[in-house]
Amino acid sequence: MSSLLVYFGGKHYQSRVIVPEMLKHKFTCYVEPYFGAGHVLWSLMKHLRQNSRIDYIINDLSQLVYSFWKCVSDKNLYKELMQRLIETPYSRDLKRDLDQTMTLYMDIENLGNNRRALLDNAWRLYVLSRQGYGGKLDGGGWGISYNGSPNHALSKFYKPMLKIPRYHKMIHRCQITNQDAFAVIKAADGDYTMFYCDPPYFDGDKKGLDAYLNEGASFAYIKKLFDLLSECKGMSFVSHSYIQVVDDYVMAKPYWRRIDLKVTSRLGSTTGRCNLKKFHDCVYVLARDDQLVQSKQMDLFECMVDVYE
Repeated sequence: MSSLLVYFGGKHYQSRVIVPEMLKHKFTCYVEPYFGAGHVLWSLMKHLRQNSRIDYIINDLSQLVYSFWKCVSDKNLYKELMQRLIETPYSRDLKRDLDQTMTLYMDIENLGNNRRALLDNAWRLYVLSRQGYGGKLDGGGWGISYNGSPNHALSKFYKPMLKIPRYHKMIHRCQITNQDAFAVIKAADGDYTMFYCDPPYFDGDKKGLDAYLNEGASFAYIKKLFDLLSECKGMSFVSHSYIQVVDDYVMAKPYWRRIDLKVTSRLGSTTGRCNLKKFHDCVYVLARDDQLVQSKQMDLFECMVDVYE
């Protein structure tokens, strides 16, 4: 199930692998400390459907991301957001103007009680996401169609906004927070809590990229995350690119295992062509035997990641 947002590093296609593995475990609380576009949650909810006994907690440190999903969940704001987006033109000049004022919307005090700021942030994020290039929010260029059709680009902007009411019905069951990820993990931990973490990647000698904060995850940060999850009572799923130093650290810990993903990413160019590039991503899983519904030998999965991953 697709998200309303196009987000750099989203897990739209990888969720097809992650969610079936999650469903092998027993959980009563689902937590995403790094929510972003939320592809995994939407796919999970699609499978669970009528199961209302699960508590959902979604968190993101980005005020833009927090504002967007907070608006979608609000019974009045989601209607205002949808109307404002319908009236928004698909415009390169608009995208450029939003890029130039990006930082003005990143640090607003008491944001949760500022309905106008929530709405402005939510509108801004959707426009940057759907009119931007490659799912990057900070100067990533203006989105064009890979098949050269202007109507295709317009449909990718206007069609998803018409699904906002559908997402409102799903997300109103979620607790939405704007806190440090580690604080959320500590507060939500329990015997049958499931954590799905998709943190900024550490890329070895390169800096990891967090698309909305422009800060890379250091190896120390990734180690701290895995150390914290290893101490939790709940089960954990962590997405990361395959980096030898990270893999050595994680697999040396008890009970962690790795699911490998052969990822093919379609990277567009200004000529409208798609350049295919292959990556080795993985999902690290930590779960006790009593948290399993069933056990199954995992194979090497292959998936095609969408154009924005």
